[in-house]
Amino acid sequence: MRADYLALLPSLVRDDSGRLQPGDFELALTMAVARYSKDRPARPVSDAVVVARKIALPSDWTAGFSQLVAVEHPVGSIPPQLHDPATLIQVYQAPDGIELLALGLADGAQVRLTITTPHALSDLIDTIPALDQEPVCCWAAAILCDQLANAWANAGDSTIGADGSDNKTRSTEFANRARGLRRRYLDDVGVQQQRTDTASAVVAVQPTDSLGGPRLWHPARRRY
Repeated sequence: MRADYLALLPSLVRDDSGRLQPGDFELALTMAVARYSKDRPARPVSDAVVVARKIALPSDWTAGFSQLVAVEHPVGSIPPQLHDPATLIQVYQAPDGIELLALGLADGAQVRLTITTPHALSDLIDTIPALDQEPVCCWAAAILCDQLANAWANAGDSTIGADGSDNKTRSTEFANRARGLRRRYLDDVGVQQQRTDTASAVVAVQPTDSLGGPRLWHPARRRY
């Protein structure tokens, strides 16, 4: 449960400065669960019946997050008859909320819906698979290490040069630790890290201009 995750975090962060408070660990864990929910959302399954060409929205549908990812119809066939949701159901934004409109399904037809929902992590509920508990903690620890790296980087330099140098060293250590922890999460969960590098392109430059002469004002000559 949640307490188990919080107990693991200090050993991953390895901070002895006392800068982090219990609330920092709680917030970092909440953010890590949110990130994991985006990368590997829960996929609950529920059955429903078409009534007046509509299908009741699953009770665990989360507004702004949930998506319909699979529809089984008819229910109970072997092998299961899975369909692209868009071919049977339209997710419609009505003024008072989301509605599921049946497309080509008769009233009384049974369907089995698979949707995505955020993961839950509390003192009573934990929907995160056991194999992914440590990666989630790694992401939370990375958030905390980033905070510590910034804190040490912004710490005022002491009048003693060695102390100021030590602050920079600690900042670098925590920044490196944060990168390593994020990499562990991405590798274990199987997510490709988004590139944030400045966009660039490599182009082949012709050695001559449009008139056939040398470019860049440098005459073509043999170098020895």
